[in-house]
Amino acid sequence: SSSSSSSSIANDKDLAKNNTNQSQNHPPQNNPLRKRVSFHTQVRVQWIPKRTEYSRRVSHDLWTPLPERRHNVKRNTIEFKSENWDWRQVREDFINVGKDYEQVHPIHLLHMRASCSMQQQFVRVLSAMQSAS
Repeated sequence: SSSSSSSSIANDKDLAKNNTNQSQNHPPQNNPLRKRVSFHTQVRVQWIPKRTEYSRRVSHDLWTPLPERRHNVKRNTIEFKSENWDWRQVREDFINVGKDYEQVHPIHLLHMRASCSMQQQFVRVLSAMQSAS
């Protein structure tokens, strides 16, 4: 056990040495501009309730129901895919639709147009089939 812990310590030292050699982008330890973290010695403790301790009204305001989250994930995936999975290409110019001017990502309008076109083609094919019979 002691030999494995001493080899582990040696490995940790080697890793630290390698990391120090590779991290030349970081400011040196004696640099006065180096950021530091510190904590106050006196703190105020804030109680945070458990999820189950909130009222139904507050819970509803804080957490999105699972079916709605699934819908949002699906919608966001379609939108992000249309932007080539690149956050730099994310569109901010949504299209206002309906009397409430709901903002809709343009990809959904393209899908709707394609769907309407497919439905129209289906109706034409069905009409042609009925005419032929």
